[in-house]
Amino acid sequence: NNSTKSSPPLDEYMHKWFMIKRRTISPKTYNDYYDLYCHHVTPYFKNCPLNEITSAILEEFYLYLLDSIRLSNATVNKIKSSVLGAALRKAYGQKIIDHNPTVGIEPINDNSQHHEPYTGDELNRLAIASQCSYQWIALPILIGTGLRRCELLGLRWDDFDSANRTLHVQRDLVSTSNATYITGTKTHSSKRLVVIPQELCDALLKYKNQEGANKTYIVSQIKNDKPMEPHNFSKMYRHWCKKANIPESKWGGHSTRATYCTMASESSDSLDNLDGLRRQVGHTDFRMLLNVYIHDRTHKKQYDIVDQMSPCLKSFFSACTPAA
Repeated sequence: NNSTKSSPPLDEYMHKWFMIKRRTISPKTYNDYYDLYCHHVTPYFKNCPLNEITSAILEEFYLYLLDSIRLSNATVNKIKSSVLGAALRKAYGQKIIDHNPTVGIEPINDNSQHHEPYTGDELNRLAIASQCSYQWIALPILIGTGLRRCELLGLRWDDFDSANRTLHVQRDLVSTSNATYITGTKTHSSKRLVVIPQELCDALLKYKNQEGANKTYIVSQIKNDKPMEPHNFSKMYRHWCKKANIPESKWGGHSTRATYCTMASESSDSLDNLDGLRRQVGHTDFRMLLNVYIHDRTHKKQYDIVDQMSPCLKSFFSACTPAA
């Protein structure tokens, strides 16, 4: 019986768990998980044997993170589900401990507002705020495609097909505490062709002939032929938001994506057309045919959803584009 014999300390087991986990997740995700573990789990459970961790102790720990450390619900959920909880479930599956302490714990509701879409007035203010920036093209791309920021920063000019009005999303630019690097897309279904409105296509062509001339990446550094650093992009975007008087809850990377999805769903006259939206933003579906064979092809439904959105976006793209 495991409860009558000693078990390894949590730190010892987690060291081995992280060594294995490192092979199955992206370097950025690994760094995020490891930082959360070192900063929050290790100090609380120092020298604690695995078999002494109970559901009650875990609930006290999560409440401590929420009430005393004041971490967000989303961050505590990440520790609960993807880091400490995942490791403990594996320890139980490996029979290192004789009980699963993650069972019976109350869920933590994620009340974060990081997925709020912009209003029409906020979009217009953002467009004006970004006009004077060398990288002004970033805003119309984000709003006109629903791309993730890491996907945007990984785009090269050879990913842009003006004839077919598509952007080929096939890489991410991510940053950790140690380095910035190009990696594969977040998920298999994230690798895709995204159909873009004609107005965005025109804006990209204008940008390519001016600010983007002789550059490899669409959103590039001003003086070097390199992609813009993610932390510099975030700093620039926050500056735009502050200048446009956008609420801080909408400064994060999800608001542009939420805006695109909201406009698309409101513009669609058929629930069936929402499958085109799923393809556009790269959300995973369980159908193997789509995930394995068609993720690099466009579909008529994608053109349908984009063309229905065009009236909503026309004035926005006009506002984003600096005068000649």
